[in-house]
Amino acid sequence: MLEAAFTAVGASSPETRVETTSIFAAPHLVREAGMVGVLPSTILSESVARADLVRLPISLPNTLLEYGIVTRRGEPLSANALEFISVIREQYAAIKA
Repeated sequence: MLEAAFTAVGASSPETRVETTSIFAAPHLVREAGMVGVLPSTILSESVARADLVRLPISLPNTLLEYGIVTRRGEPLSANALEFISVIREQYAAIKA
């Protein structure tokens, strides 16, 4: 997704990059290491409102990635957890249909 965004504006992707799934590490890297980051606006709205971070005027495609359900091996799931997983699977099936 990011490589395509750079290509679309005629720029090459940065040679050095850090990828993280942490919604805490990414803003910290932007703030403290002078990096550029890509996060959902909902995650950054407070930081932008406080002027800790600045939103760049670009748009990226809203691409949903595939996700999985992770559980601990050998640990039984509670009834609530099983119901939650069932709801997640139903919603996913409805989106994919």
